[in-house]
Amino acid sequence: MKNNILQPAFMKTIESSASLLLTVVFIFFSVSSFGESKVKHFPCAINGNSDSKQRLISVGGANTEILYALGLGECIAAIDTSSTYPQQTKQKPKVGYMRALSAEPILAIKPTLIVIDEGAGPPETILQLNRFQIPMLSLAATRDFVGLHAAINAIGEQTNRLEQATQLNQKIIQDVSLLNRYLEKNPSGKDDSSPNQPPRIAFLMNLEAREALLAGIHTAANSMIQLAGGENAVNHFSGYKTVTAEALAKLNPDIIITTHRAVESVNTAPSNTHKDIVRSIAALPALKLTQAARDQRIYIFDTQYLLGFGPRSAEAALALAKMIQP
Repeated sequence: MKNNILQPAFMKTIESSASLLLTVVFIFFSVSSFGESKVKHFPCAINGNSDSKQRLISVGGANTEILYALGLGECIAAIDTSSTYPQQTKQKPKVGYMRALSAEPILAIKPTLIVIDEGAGPPETILQLNRFQIPMLSLAATRDFVGLHAAINAIGEQTNRLEQATQLNQKIIQDVSLLNRYLEKNPSGKDDSSPNQPPRIAFLMNLEAREALLAGIHTAANSMIQLAGGENAVNHFSGYKTVTAEALAKLNPDIIITTHRAVESVNTAPSNTHKDIVRSIAALPALKLTQAARDQRIYIFDTQYLLGFGPRSAEAALALAKMIQP
């Protein structure tokens, strides 16, 4: 575009003076390079004003993932302890656990915007932050891609990253299409004798020797199981509930999914190989009477990756779908 604008004004001179042509070209590329450098150097500028920078606090793992995916990692001044991805989050200051926040460390950072999970608290902390009139974008936790797209758009609008939000949503749509195509080609039947019956899956958030914290309906775990083509072994309660070994044996899931954090608390494997860890978990009294333990169909995921419902969720659902194939 700039070349086309310059060309008519300088055509005669350029044709008569090679040196002037080189000068014009040099100036043009210098200006272009300066513009690119400015954008790169001030990624947190508000409305292009490098003297006014965004200082974001992110509360909630999905919110933090979205901010990084929108290219706003440098603008994040602090995060909560549930924000564990990407790797750069380890270097960020922490303001505490999302459900036990204190106003003082948040106010000390002087944020220009707090992107916060609707379930964060306690309520008195949120009220105190509101009294200081700090801009706050409160987002409800989502368990589907419609809600995820809405969250990305809301964050993009508040941070002046609408174009990047559109691109991120398009990427997620592509990931969902890959998941759907895989499920069409590979229906996750329970086994060869029951090709139309999806495997019954139990998600265990926490593990102990003789009991476990089991995910029911209306949970992120339930949504991910369904997205991957499975069936939650639980349909008689909502949320999470601690169950005994006997109750889990009665459910008798075909597959058990749990988290790395849960495994760390009970793993007695002689080595850190996946096979030894699964064998150790399958031998727990709380699990050993289930079909999943007998078949050693126990799969371990990172909590945020599987349950966070952020930009990687379609990818995580596809990974789960591939694991639960018979």
